[in-house]
Parts: sequence; C-alpha cells; structure tokens
Amino acid sequence: MDSKEILPQSSFYSNLTKQGITEAEYQDYVTDMTSNGWTHWDYLKKYNIQDTEIMIPALNFMINHNVQYGIDLLNYVSLSSYAYAMKYAMAYEGFSIEGDYNQKD
Repeated sequence: MDSKEILPQSSFYSNLTKQGITEAEYQDYVTDMTSNGWTHWDYLKKYNIQDTEIMIPALNFMINHNVQYGIDLLNYVSLSSYAYAMKYAMAYEGFSIEGDYNQKD
C-alpha cells in the first residue's frame, strides 16, 4: 500500500459484483496517482472520504431537526430506540396537564 506503482485495470475487478471499473474510472485513478504523487494509502483515503461525504449533510439535518424535540440523535444505537423516543417526544409536545383526553362516544 505504500507503493506508488500504477496497478493494471484488471486489479480493480470485483468478485462480488463480477465487474471491473470503467476506462474513465481507471483514467481518474491514474491521473490522481501520477499528478499528486500518491501512494495507494493516499488514494484509499481519498476514495473513502468521497464515498462517505455524501451522508454528512443528511445526518446534520437529522441532528438539527431533532433538537426541537430535545432528542440527541447520537444517543441512540438503533433506529427503533430513536423512533420510540421521537414518537413520545412528538406526543408530549401537544400534551397539557389540564387537558381533557377522555374519548367521547
């Protein structure tokens, strides 16, 4: 991984998807490696950042949206525990201790 050697396009074949990368993707790889003087570690870092960067705005939106309900999104390990907290936070929002909640026939 510390090597700056350009790998052949066949090295990017995925046994999982049974596909390789396109010629354009391979040329991007070659350009990044040669113009920046990167090692394979550097290229992996760029690829991982690019792959996960798209999720950050969505997570920030969810975190900021839930502040109004007093819910810290980062406190919950599972989606079900988060949904439980959100359900009761929204139900409590319109709750009044002096309200009449008896159902009428």
